[in-house]
Amino acid sequence: MAETSCIHQSLFSEQAAGSARAYEDLKSSLFLSEDSSTAGLETFSLGLIKQDAQRPREVEFPKHSRARPIGHRDRHLQLTQDVQEVTTRITIRSAGDLESYLRSAPCFRAFFVKQSGSSYSPLSITYNLFENFLLQANISAQYRDYILYFGERDRDVETVPPVSRLRALSSPSVGQARGNHDYECMYGLRFMELNGRDDPNQPTYKWSFRQSAIYCKICSNPQETTWVFTSPQAAVQCQLDQYIHRSTDMSTSNSFEIHLLLFDSAIANWRYFLVDLAAETDQHSALLLGTSPDNPGPISLADCGRRQELMVLDEKMLNTLIILRSTIDTLRCLNDHYGSCQDQTYGLGCATLGLAFCERLRELEMLVLRVEALQSKLQNITALLSSFLDLNNGFAMQKLTEKGSQDAVAVKVLTILTLIYLPATVVSNFFSTCFVRTESPTGKAAHIVVSGDWWIFAAASVPLTMLTFYIWWVWTRIQAHGDYPLWWRLFRGKHQTSSLHSFDILAEKV
Repeated sequence: MAETSCIHQSLFSEQAAGSARAYEDLKSSLFLSEDSSTAGLETFSLGLIKQDAQRPREVEFPKHSRARPIGHRDRHLQLTQDVQEVTTRITIRSAGDLESYLRSAPCFRAFFVKQSGSSYSPLSITYNLFENFLLQANISAQYRDYILYFGERDRDVETVPPVSRLRALSSPSVGQARGNHDYECMYGLRFMELNGRDDPNQPTYKWSFRQSAIYCKICSNPQETTWVFTSPQAAVQCQLDQYIHRSTDMSTSNSFEIHLLLFDSAIANWRYFLVDLAAETDQHSALLLGTSPDNPGPISLADCGRRQELMVLDEKMLNTLIILRSTIDTLRCLNDHYGSCQDQTYGLGCATLGLAFCERLRELEMLVLRVEALQSKLQNITALLSSFLDLNNGFAMQKLTEKGSQDAVAVKVLTILTLIYLPATVVSNFFSTCFVRTESPTGKAAHIVVSGDWWIFAAASVPLTMLTFYIWWVWTRIQAHGDYPLWWRLFRGKHQTSSLHSFDILAEKV
């Protein structure tokens, strides 16, 4: 039993040594500085979550509309003009305030760790306050593994968060809240959100990957429900506000309803993103189908930018596919746990949650099929572009070959003309030397006189010509076969022997 307890402590409570070291190294970029005045931990006020019969009158709220994508500028939903704002939140800024709140907090506790700015900015909480929160709220240290992927950075360090972790804390008991058998779970969610940017030529440019980390612990002894939402979506916060106000008793509410709410919001924008992803793919397809291999089409095949855009688009599809499959794995883990603790006496409400889990799983699987189809289409477009580029290169090589053939014909003509005029050139050059002169005796016609030393011209020209041919022959053999002449090898051998002999003499002197 002691060994089992030790194993459970190691597997479910303690952080791995490597992760703990990385967490300590990155804490300066994960959290705000200790002197920051904006750092804090948000939670619901004590008077908001009531768990007795004095629950205020339930008010109908406008349902969250899924007719348009959810952007980063969306805020909490507002009531009608005659109704006040539905949420009341407080911010805990010190360990003392946190201790006081936990001592007076109701059984249902929800905490929000937000980010100070963009998704690449630090969390809006200090390191000491976060560590005190984990300790006082009795939250597993392994939740830090999901926090590692937040904080200040230049790019996404990981496409998929760590695998979800879920374990039962106890077996179901009689009279326990429906669907709330004791368990502890933590997982990360990746989702798409509008970023406020826009580019007509790149519809997917207006979307960015976002992430959120969730922690949930349900205990019946003592009765306690703890939720931690790190960098939640604005739509999730709004839906949580509505859920709390609609619930008659948060201590008996089904925690799996909140899990479904989280996944519903995370899945909501994928369909709209895939529409833009398909539109951008179709743009590339339309441009490419209007292109001809010899380059008079609407795009220039010599431009490598088109191929780079296709590569970026393919990377987005790969990331989307990985994230969707990771979300399916997390949702299936929760669904399996929910099915294992489901009781036939729970009635229609429990069956409805099971159907909702299955619907979300089928929707995610359908999204995966759509991404795989788009990926296959993009691969065909890339292959067609590569074929066109190969054809274009073939045409370019053909033109170069034709031009080379024309140049060869021109050189051949020039060579023939040179051979025709070469004898005349040699003769004229000989008669223009000092070995030939013209004499005009008195009263007689001028005639040519050849000097008796004319053989000097032949004696100098013939050896030089032969030397030129020999140098050309040696050079071509060296370049073609690396075959050096015998005299060169003998000269190199003597030079190396002389160098070794000089080295030996120097070594003996030393």
